[in-house]
Amino acid sequence: MSALITLQASIVSEINTLLPGLKSCRAHPGRFTRDELKEMIIKSPSAHVGVPKLYGGPSSGGITKIRAKCITVFSATNTTRPKKLSGDDAVMQMVGVFLAKLPTLNFGAGILPPADIEADNLYQSGSKDGVALWAVHWTSPVSIVPELTDEGALSPSLYYSYVPDVGP
Repeated sequence: MSALITLQASIVSEINTLLPGLKSCRAHPGRFTRDELKEMIIKSPSAHVGVPKLYGGPSSGGITKIRAKCITVFSATNTTRPKKLSGDDAVMQMVGVFLAKLPTLNFGAGILPPADIEADNLYQSGSKDGVALWAVHWTSPVSIVPELTDEGALSPSLYYSYVPDVGP
């Protein structure tokens, strides 16, 4: 499996372990659209993990070292059960737990600990509707080793798709 796929899956797994009460925690293909952010709010509390950018690096001995820009968007809304908690407070607690653990997480072989960790408030509605969105972002140094097969670096099945003939 690709180190980048491992990285993203490992982040999702770690968040599920740290915050088991989330309604949704899943990988996301990269940048988030406005509609996707709205959907996250509906499924709050939630976390969504993307890898929207890669920075190239040096190659040596068949290994390329890159930096993967990772982002996790946390969402929460006002709650009344099991206790009354504002969306702002809920998301800040989630972000705090994740930020405290993030520097020590091990995301897999060839993936170094996170660096350049930051968190940003994306949306805070206050008491109006109690919605809060925060993003935690960082870079993870990753060593990429080509996965060679008899067919080459990538299977030809990745290049071609099959579209069935469904008629006139």
